[in-house]
Amino acid sequence: MNNSISTDLCSQPTQPVSTEKYTKLVQESTTQLHQPIQSILTTLDLRASALSKLANFESALRDATVIQQLSPSSALGYIRAATIYSEQGKQHHVIVVCNRGLDLVNSSDPDYATLQHIKADAMERQNRRVDFITQLPINIVATTLIPMFTDTFPLDAFKPYGLRFETKDMQDEPGLERCSQLVRFARHIKELVVHRYSKESWLSDLLRDNDFCALREISIEGVAYGYMDRFVSSLESVASTLTHLDVHEDLNEKAPMAKILSTCPQPGFA
Repeated sequence: MNNSISTDLCSQPTQPVSTEKYTKLVQESTTQLHQPIQSILTTLDLRASALSKLANFESALRDATVIQQLSPSSALGYIRAATIYSEQGKQHHVIVVCNRGLDLVNSSDPDYATLQHIKADAMERQNRRVDFITQLPINIVATTLIPMFTDTFPLDAFKPYGLRFETKDMQDEPGLERCSQLVRFARHIKELVVHRYSKESWLSDLLRDNDFCALREISIEGVAYGYMDRFVSSLESVASTLTHLDVHEDLNEKAPMAKILSTCPQPGFA
């Protein structure tokens, strides 16, 4: 029975001539027609529920769609379809079905509020985010997840056993407040590349206050006047692991090699 036929059969006919006896008979007969259709709707709803519990979602949704076609103004079919989609975690589909139902179901229908509630719940679930990244081993985060989300992230996981940090992608010198990712991965940083050190004491504080136990190489492409001694003094905190230092000198700021070599006496250091 298609939608138009069922709707026509179950609608109270308009009477051009009215008598109490036959008008009452028409009304009662039309009311009785609802009973087999309601029985079909209820049965379809029960079957759709059972099918979804058996993970036969396609067949369950087919029954829910038939309910909507047989009774488009009833909330039953929309609620069932929304429930099936929700069981699959398809919150967007839940919202679409609820919107369609809210457009067709009378707002005075007791189940109208149920549709509203299901929609609101789906929207909340859709906007929910689960932070599982902080629970993962740091090596997996650095070498696998970070490269998936950005091509210009300051941490470059170029080797499975160490990380490389560069400041070239930052418009200004980072400063400690902008180095939170570097601080977090400090124990795994193997190479540190700084393109310019000319502001405040962020680089010296960074090396002194954090555990760079895997750091082997430091490369600085420019150190401003007055900052070289401060930087060299901070090398003491990484001297036990540092083996390579590359500093590009400014004309007015020479690297004190004697102090550097006495601070970092590792074999092969240059």
